Amino acid sequence: MDFQGPKKDWRFKDGDMESAIDELETGSTETDFGQTWEEPLEAFTNMPADLENEVKSSAASPGNEPAVVSAPAPRPSLLKNLRGLNKVQSLRSQVSRVAVATLGELYHHLRHAMDPELDWTAKTLLQKAGESNRSIREEVDVALLHMRHSCTPSCALKALINRGLSDHNVAVRECAARHIKAIFKSMGTTGLLCCRMGDMDSFLSAICRMCQDTSQEVRNSGIKLIWVLEPNQDLNKKLWKMLP
Repeated sequence: MDFQGPKKDWRFKDGDMESAIDELETGSTETDFGQTWEEPLEAFTNMPADLENEVKSSAASPGNEPAVVSAPAPRPSLLKNLRGLNKVQSLRSQVSRVAVATLGELYHHLRHAMDPELDWTAKTLLQKAGESNRSIREEVDVALLHMRHSCTPSCALKALINRGLSDHNVAVRECAARHIKAIFKSMGTTGLLCCRMGDMDSFLSAICRMCQDTSQEVRNSGIKLIWVLEPNQDLNKKLWKMLP
């Protein structure tokens, strides 16, 4: 039985195109019978897994376009942990540099008030002078430079001699010898004679130890100090008596 209904004019009139687009977007369609059938668009987008695989396999069949399958997400690499360790190591170096620079600033601003703290602060700086990090060694030299110019020379000499020349690390002894030589040159024979007798004897004994050190740089520093003290007859006699 054929249904004889009124023929529908499918030609769009003014405004019909916009209403048709709205119907397609909402998934609503009106039949010839005037009934409305609604189907959510999610039914076409949320495709079951087995059906999706079937569509992909059919798309990859001969005569069809190859299916585009997204690559799996890369797994996290174990090298990230190593990079983290390197960052921690660099952070430790930065913290050490800041701490060394802070000691130098304390020497510079507090000056003679740092004399009672020279024993342990000089020991800490000299220990850092034996590290392989070049930037830290440079910061140690700068901090010890502030110590030489700001603190009492005799107190600085004691700290460098007691904590530096007896160290087993060659780099520590060489660093201490450089700064000891600089302090002796700045003091001169006049400043050395103003020291107490016990301090003077310990300073001269340290020069003799420097001349006998296994490091060439430390020995050269000791020899240069002997040349500096040679014009003074009294100091020269004492020094030669201490030498073996």
